[in-house]
Amino acid sequence: MITYNDLYLIVRKEKDSRDLQPLPENFLDEIREYIEDKKKRFEENKELNEVLTKLKKQFEDFETLLKSLFFVRLKKILDLACFAKDSGISKRDIEKMLPEEKEFFEKIVEEIERLDKNIKEKIKEKKDLKNNILVKFKENVQEIEYENVVYGPFEKGNIANLPKEIAEILIDEKKAIKIE
Repeated sequence: MITYNDLYLIVRKEKDSRDLQPLPENFLDEIREYIEDKKKRFEENKELNEVLTKLKKQFEDFETLLKSLFFVRLKKILDLACFAKDSGISKRDIEKMLPEEKEFFEKIVEEIERLDKNIKEKIKEKKDLKNNILVKFKENVQEIEYENVVYGPFEKGNIANLPKEIAEILIDEKKAIKIE
């Protein structure tokens, strides 16, 4: 079973290192056993006030160390996820993660990739708008499909920012006028 000193050393090593540190295979089970053992001791020693106070303080310190450990690891995993998007990640870094951390890491990498793709699409969308023409419709126009995008329908008086190719056809057919 893990001890307070064991956890202290694990936290210290994790904080002092830039890389994720390996945790014992049954780390979470040992944490649970430690917590259960301390709770049992609290119950057994209720009348021994001094012992109880010392155990309670040690347990609170243990919880603080545990939170600190997972906070430091979380920051490292997030850094690894950001790094992995552009350059991949080494297998040894993933092997040092707990199964729960690996699952979280994979979801974060997917979300970072999705965000990156969305941002690139938005930037491309804005670039494409430079090739658009702002028009005002002189008459009603049905839906227009162009490059797998449906525009309209439009009513007389509507204003739209359309791809140059569509706008020029509508202007030539006198269905719309260009707005400067």
